[in-house]
Amino acid sequence: MIYTCLTVDDEPLALEKISGFVEQLPQLKLEASFDNARDALSFLTSHPVDILFLDIQMDRLTGIELLAALPEKPQVILTTAYSEYALKGYELEVTDYILKPYSFERFARAANLAIKRLEEKTNSPSADFIFVKTDYRLVKIKLDDILYIEGMRDFRCIVTTSGKILTQQTFGSFEEQ
Repeated sequence: MIYTCLTVDDEPLALEKISGFVEQLPQLKLEASFDNARDALSFLTSHPVDILFLDIQMDRLTGIELLAALPEKPQVILTTAYSEYALKGYELEVTDYILKPYSFERFARAANLAIKRLEEKTNSPSADFIFVKTDYRLVKIKLDDILYIEGMRDFRCIVTTSGKILTQQTFGSFEEQ
């Protein structure tokens, strides 16, 4: 499978380096490169990509601000010379954080991590049911059959198309499932 990517960096040499590295990885296709975050944000609103290679320190709009503005985040690999933003990057759930100057091997490791996460996301079976503990047994309930769930003090009442089920499971446990 081919994954689309975008590069954003205000340094022309850095953009050139990333573009060259992307060309060496057959599973990646470079959609576009931008030297500022504003143009990249405009592009991303109408052209979503799978992987975003993003610098942090840029004029007018930083990479962190760009990330915060994205409604749907791709796999993000921060490419920066500043290690002090690593914690903030991970708070924003970036895939990887590579410090400049970096080698092709380090770049490829980050790209492969993003690809692995994308593949896991597409290959994970989405469950269309949940298990609910009621009395002393587990009951399998199809999500499409649930009309609503009502809180009743220590109990939850799951109203389905075929009847009602009482459980002591919390709303949080339903959400996790």
